[in-house]
Amino acid sequence: MKITCSEICWSAGKRPILDRVSLTAATGQFTGIIGPNGSGKSSLLRCLYRALTPDSGQMFLNDREIRSFSRRELAVHMAAVLQESLAECPFTVMEMVMMGRYPHHSTFSSLNREDRAKAQYALEQADLLTMEQAMFQSLSGGEKQRVMIARALCQETPVLLLDEPTNHLDIRHALALLGLIKKLQVTTLAVLHDLNLAAACCDKIVVLQNGKAVAAGEPRSLFTSSLLQEIFGVEAEVSSAADGPYIRFIGPSRED
Repeated sequence: MKITCSEICWSAGKRPILDRVSLTAATGQFTGIIGPNGSGKSSLLRCLYRALTPDSGQMFLNDREIRSFSRRELAVHMAAVLQESLAECPFTVMEMVMMGRYPHHSTFSSLNREDRAKAQYALEQADLLTMEQAMFQSLSGGEKQRVMIARALCQETPVLLLDEPTNHLDIRHALALLGLIKKLQVTTLAVLHDLNLAAACCDKIVVLQNGKAVAAGEPRSLFTSSLLQEIFGVEAEVSSAADGPYIRFIGPSRED
């Protein structure tokens, strides 16, 4: 499924956060959203997942407006791992991941063996099989993040929204999970702070600055020293690597 945003505006009180943001995430592609802190990246994902309501603009899955979906319908098509506070949930890891199956059942139906098998497969992919009976609240921040990603995988949706999916993760799990998500070939829209990881895993990058979408393109053409200086205020060298551009950061821009 394709995601399309057209002229999305959203304000927090009187403070504008998103200012006429338009973008497209093509079917089956991994689209990354980058930008400085406070540029509106997380707010855009929350609008798409209907945790926030835009002041204006339109959002589509294929040709259908996202706000026309019921909550349950949307959860069948779209899974999200957002940067919400991970509450002290009194559930096991397996129970948390199994929650990803609920959108696929009617209100009064029960989860079954097939659902449990899908949950175990998602746990395996997130390197959590040995922890399925552990209490969620006993886990580290990185382990909790992997559980939430496993739950999204268990949901088996054609669209994934990920807000800093590698937050708290060590480099091994970060690389493994991003590689797994890319292999799924589902439509993925992800906020990423590690620009080298974004360059390696994304088919397309969208740059937000001050609530506006100011640039978009493939990593090899998008990442330049001048763009990094303009958007992030840093000096950097960009070289070519097998899986995309590699960025070596030198330091803050001398102009700052």
